[in-house]
Amino acid sequence: MTDQSRYLAMALQQIGAQPAQGVAPQGPNVAGLQRMAQDRQAWEAANPGQSYMAHGIAQMGQNLANAPGRVADAFGSLGQVPGQALSGLQALVQRFGGGGMPATTNI
Repeated sequence: MTDQSRYLAMALQQIGAQPAQGVAPQGPNVAGLQRMAQDRQAWEAANPGQSYMAHGIAQMGQNLANAPGRVADAFGSLGQVPGQALSGLQALVQRFGGGGMPATTNI
């Protein structure tokens, strides 16, 4: 028996000795489904005569339409970060005496 076949036989024995680790199929999340049904009933009670599904689709469309503006606002906010950091550092220096860096002493 060659070394390779011995290692192969050992590996096959180990695989056969290990219990099968199958994942049990997950059923639907009953609590989540109940919560969604309650949310729908509450929305329909607050908005009589309107379609809950049509409202959801319209909301998704509005979110997609607003996405480019949100991205642009985020990039605009990034431009303000250096100035905010600098003013924060200036306030910190003023709070602790504003004398700049302390002098070092040689030992």
